[in-house]
Order: sequence, then C-alpha cells, then structure tokens
Amino acid sequence: MDLAVDPDARGSGAFRRTVEDSYARGTAQGFDGILGVANANSAPRMVATLGWRSLASLPVTMIPAVGRTSGFQSTSITESTIDLVDGLVDGEFVRASRTGYAPVWTPELLRWRLRRPGHAYSIHVSNDLVVVSTRTHVSKVPFGIILGVLQRRSSAQVPGGRVAAVVGRHHEAPFVIHWGRSPALRIRGIPLPQKLMPSPLSLVLHPFVSDFNRDEFELGEFGFLDFDAY
Repeated sequence: MDLAVDPDARGSGAFRRTVEDSYARGTAQGFDGILGVANANSAPRMVATLGWRSLASLPVTMIPAVGRTSGFQSTSITESTIDLVDGLVDGEFVRASRTGYAPVWTPELLRWRLRRPGHAYSIHVSNDLVVVSTRTHVSKVPFGIILGVLQRRSSAQVPGGRVAAVVGRHHEAPFVIHWGRSPALRIRGIPLPQKLMPSPLSLVLHPFVSDFNRDEFELGEFGFLDFDAY
C-alpha cells in the first residue's frame, strides 16, 4: 500500500482518515497488521498520534564492487525480457530466514513489481539465487542498488561481495548499496553515511489483532524490493 497526502490537503485530517481506512481494509482481508516504511515527517506522527510502533532501523551497507562474477547471468528487464521471470521457480521462492516475518514472493508478484512505470530494473540469476537491482547516482557517482535477494532453492550463504561485484559490473558502478536483511547473503562492507541514505527508511508497525505481540515482532527478511523507494 502506498499512502500520500496532497500538500494542499495537509492539516485537514486527510492523512488520519486515509490511515484509518487502511485499517478497515486490512482487517476485512484477514491481515494481522500493517508494516509501513514511512518518511521522516510521517513516522513520528504515526507513532505519537496513531498508535504505531517504531521498529529498529535495518543496516545500510556500501560494498565495493570488486571480485569474481562467474555463475550469474545478468539481464536488464524490458518488455522483451520480462518473460524470463516466469521460469525462475515453480510456485514461491524459498524463504531464506528461519525466524521472523518475511515477504512471500512468487514469479507473478515479481513480474508485477518489475513493471513499475518509470523505473529500470535488472535481475542476476544463478542456480540458487535471483538478485534484483537498479542503478542510481549520488553526487554524479553511479551506485548499484541491491533491491532484493530471492532464493530459488535452499543453499548456503553467498558472499555479499560476490553479488556486489555482479551488480556493480552490470551497472558500471564502483560501489553497491544494500539495505535490510538478506539471510541468503553474507554481508560485509562499509556502513553508509547518513547523507547518502535513501529516504524513507523508518519502519513502523500497527497490529489489528489484540493478541499480536509487538515486542516479539522481528523481520527475518526485508529489503528495497518490498516497498517503493526504487
């Protein structure tokens, strides 16, 4: 769900009404709650006045794009290549995390995500993984962005540096950024400076059911692919 308020409607209560309407819709569909990724302006207000809980920040890492790149096939997603997604797995991608909550991805859902208008995406496929990426610039320097890492089958962790090398070479970028939790990767790199961090990155949670234990809520897997920063 994307939620935004027109600047001309700010202060009219439109934000609160829209949020409360999302509660009703989510409850009607049988959801236990909503996980949100809010901007710096919205997150404090959602916690203070709407009863959301602020969650711990997820790590942002900058990884040098150096190393071997064998074993991956990189493809830029276009109308002529999008059909490649359909054959990546049968049914759902394998969950990499053993604890916590994790998004459920299927080829159908991934295909829908990669067709977001106005954005360019690539996939990097090995026997075990599907890595989704894009490219951005910070102060005219190109960066590769790891949006998500999906497992095709259960396997041991893959070095994050190897995936960064694959993504960086494809996007002609010297560094690659990873945000979130990707249990399929072993991430080592440089903590990203605050001024380079994309926004929004504030995680907030609102449960619908009374027996939902917010203190025990944990994200086992989550990344840029799971919302629309890119």
